Amino acid sequence: MANSGALRRARAAVVLLLVAGIYWPVGFYPFHPVPVYTNHATFDNDGILSFDGGGIAYTPVAPEWLGAAIDSGRIELTLELRPAKLDQKGATIFTISNDSQQRNLTLRQHEKLLVVQFVRSTAAGLKSKELYVPKVFRKTDWYTIRLILERGEASVYINDKLSLSRDLADDTFAVWSADYRLSLGNMNEFNRPWRGEVRQAKINAGEHHIDYIADRQLETPASYQRIHDRTLERFLIPTPMALTPTFIRDVLVNLLGFIPLGLVTALLWQSNRPIVAALVVSTFATVSIELTQVFLPWRVPSLHDIVLNIAGGLIGAGLGVLSLWLPARLRRKTQRAANPLSA
Repeated sequence: MANSGALRRARAAVVLLLVAGIYWPVGFYPFHPVPVYTNHATFDNDGILSFDGGGIAYTPVAPEWLGAAIDSGRIELTLELRPAKLDQKGATIFTISNDSQQRNLTLRQHEKLLVVQFVRSTAAGLKSKELYVPKVFRKTDWYTIRLILERGEASVYINDKLSLSRDLADDTFAVWSADYRLSLGNMNEFNRPWRGEVRQAKINAGEHHIDYIADRQLETPASYQRIHDRTLERFLIPTPMALTPTFIRDVLVNLLGFIPLGLVTALLWQSNRPIVAALVVSTFATVSIELTQVFLPWRVPSLHDIVLNIAGGLIGAGLGVLSLWLPARLRRKTQRAANPLSA
């Protein structure tokens, strides 16, 4: 009994060291507070919104008209802008989003291209749809961009000329969120800066008509800090994610990352319910990480991560059990072949 108790304690110590030494540090990374950025978005004396460097102008809360746009299935956006550079890549001009994975609509400049990106529903789940309008930004001159999204169709006009028309699914707006805020000049994470000037940002949605530039409806603080909103609510009620490369990468990282933990646990508990042991250890590790992330403003906890982590742990446990079972079976076969009378 004493040896059995010592063995259990040794197993627990190994697993705890593995969790505390590897999984907790990775789960809480990066180990620094939310950075504070200098915001280079300013309104000049002529009422033009300028982005001389990395900056962002945004609504503090979700716009009132967003729900009307979702209900009516139609939104019209007019931007009058001038890019400061023609070599900008993936620079966010306009977005209605929460972050890079959770977004309704984004307009970007990619060199001379205008990229219109929005979320849509498919049989495989939510996916990001991108429309490319070529040869838009040929000079650092003023352009008027008008985007009309409605059930069944998307149209893009450049300087009052129809430049793109595409058919859309009728349920495009059904997967949009009414909780996302509007931003100009950057993503909310401050990682996709656009440089240029905007003198009109007009929205028509239902009975709502607003020009965010003329009406000065945007905040442009001297410094900007990205604090994730409603972290606990987002953890308890996760928002569906679009199948973007970032989302797929996160899925693979969360799934594959816990396979070693499940494998090691199964090998340590090989004679005493290894699958159950791996399930308990994986659940403890991922839940402790995600619940702690609720209180870390630079991290976003997710139920998706918990499910994927546990699944990865169980896959690892299955591999561990298989690695023990196959050699044992081969040994039995070899023994029977060597001594057929004992079979």
